[in-house]
Amino acid sequence: MKRGNGGNGGVKGYRGWSRPFLKAARMATAFPFSRRILLSWAEKKLLQVMVERNPEVRPRAAKLESYYMVRAVLRSIARTLDSGGFSDHVKDVILRVFLRDVLMGDAPRRKSYIEKYGFAPPTFLRISPYQGCNLRCKGCYAASEGKQDNTLDYSIVQKVLDQARELWGARFFVISGGEPLLYKSEGKTILDLFEANPDSYFLMYTNGTLIDEETARRLERAGNATPAISVEGFREETDARRGKGVFDRVLAAVERLKAAGVPYGFSGTITRENAGCFLDERLVRCYFHELGGVYMWLFHYMPIGRDISVDFQPTPEQRKALFLKQREWIREGYFLVDFWNDGIVTDGCICAGRPGGYFYIDWDGNVLPCVFIPYTTVNIEDVFAAGGTLNDALHSPFLKNMRAWQRDFSYMKSSVREIGNQITCCPIRDHHGAFRKILEKNGGRPTDENAARALRDPEYLRKMKEYDRKIAQITDPIWQKEYLEEEEKAAPEKQAAAGA
Repeated sequence: MKRGNGGNGGVKGYRGWSRPFLKAARMATAFPFSRRILLSWAEKKLLQVMVERNPEVRPRAAKLESYYMVRAVLRSIARTLDSGGFSDHVKDVILRVFLRDVLMGDAPRRKSYIEKYGFAPPTFLRISPYQGCNLRCKGCYAASEGKQDNTLDYSIVQKVLDQARELWGARFFVISGGEPLLYKSEGKTILDLFEANPDSYFLMYTNGTLIDEETARRLERAGNATPAISVEGFREETDARRGKGVFDRVLAAVERLKAAGVPYGFSGTITRENAGCFLDERLVRCYFHELGGVYMWLFHYMPIGRDISVDFQPTPEQRKALFLKQREWIREGYFLVDFWNDGIVTDGCICAGRPGGYFYIDWDGNVLPCVFIPYTTVNIEDVFAAGGTLNDALHSPFLKNMRAWQRDFSYMKSSVREIGNQITCCPIRDHHGAFRKILEKNGGRPTDENAARALRDPEYLRKMKEYDRKIAQITDPIWQKEYLEEEEKAAPEKQAAAGA
């Protein structure tokens, strides 16, 4: 049976989609002139809604950063349309599913959740159904390799998706690993999962080496998934960490996706060794123009997983430089998201199932606060076996305490001055001492020996706390001057405007 809107209607629901709206939207995507008019109108409207009329307790400069990010999304999509990067079927699915069900959201279900619990549910869910991988990268956060068989049953994965739609109104799912294209369970693959859930949109992190022509064709037929292909900078850096010849295999995968009309992007892991690549102007030229990516996710190496090394992280000085450079590129219309430097855009850390954030489950069914926090107190298979739901896992004390820390540091404040430095909002990385207290209070257990070893190592704790001190020392002045002080300067003007 094909699944639809929470199991109610699915494909039939698509047929009821407003034909006049679809026709107008198709015209906008089909003709450059109408697209330019629509883009100009949308950018002006967004500026009004997100900045000029936005009542949220946030510095105006932070609201502008959010606006620039959304504008970069629109410009990246327009750039891809100009180059003919989407097939007609993919464009229709993006209009019907991504714009309607994902971005607009399932308002009735989210409203029902808010009325019951007093706060909003997470916006999206991330799941890593398989730990194994055909590569063996240095410092892999998941310690993935070919020998592992840690696999979450397909039926459990589907139940998770069904409940996320039904309970939270979620329609956006992120698939990571291991390598998702190696996932097999109950006779199903990850491509079967995409095809079985046509009312949802998927982002799949992949090393790209397994994207053959048939995989590209199936992705186009489903129309509801975009691969984010992992790189480490350019050819030399990618091959050094991922294996000789991997970058060329990535280029081959890109050509297959282009030919099929499938939207794709890239993800890069930034380390102390390759940080310079992610400050190089060639980066946007290569991945957005020459290779035609729609987006790029930037991750910083985290000292978890295989061969843990605190010193392999980007230095605080490199991180500051990355923050400044990325803001330039976003304002130029390139959709790059840096998950450690974009707290200003997202109101802080988005893990632990916070409102507007995400909920995460790994290949063993462990519910973790974050992909990069390998500690847990709840297993989703145990929850389901006891007759529970995703809500029982979401409301576990460990995740509740993590969300309380996020609120206290980042958002839902009564005044701008109370908001902590949003450049440094990661609990495990930028506030490791505070994270350890939450972990100990809730009896969080490590999900593997690597995570257990980090807890036992006093040198690891010392270095993480020292990193926290240095990154705060370097970025606190930026937060103070560019966000808080600028807000205070603008306060008299706001008061005068309100009195007028």
